[in-house]
Amino acid sequence: MNDSFRGKGAIALRLLDFKASED
Repeated sequence: MNDSFRGKGAIALRLLDFKASED
């Protein structure tokens, strides 16, 4: 896998988790 791809995936998951906990 691409390092940049994994990085973006981790950021996306963090954003989703943040929005989920925010609600």
